[in-house]
Amino acid sequence: MFRFSSFGIALAAILAASAGPALAAPSFDSLDHNHDGHIKKEQLYGQIKDFSRWDSNDNGMIERDELAQSKYHDAKFDDWDRDGDGEIDSKEFYDGIFSKYDSDKNGRWARREYNDARDAGLFEAHESHADTASSPADTTK
Repeated sequence: MFRFSSFGIALAAILAASAGPALAAPSFDSLDHNHDGHIKKEQLYGQIKDFSRWDSNDNGMIERDELAQSKYHDAKFDDWDRDGDGEIDSKEFYDGIFSKYDSDKNGRWARREYNDARDAGLFEAHESHADTASSPADTTK
């Protein structure tokens, strides 16, 4: 019979804790909090990892040149900058991302739209811009 020692259990717990966050994309069902078969943008907040990646000057906002250097470079900055202040805050960023993949423009994602976003790498965890010397790859379609 195999016995677990206290040391072995403690070591396993430490290794599991130090492994960091899971890199898998959240499932459609886990984002569809009310289980109505759609994801609304409010259900998506906090799930996209790209905002800090593109905020290269760490001011908490994305400026025109930062968006232009991101994988969302084809987005119209003024469409994402809803309040017209010349910067995209995190809410505007989420709204812009959500709109990009809301192909039927009904204000919610069906499973197909979620799959498009997931397949484009939207939920992937990335190194922070401070940890990487190369510019982000363009993965737009």
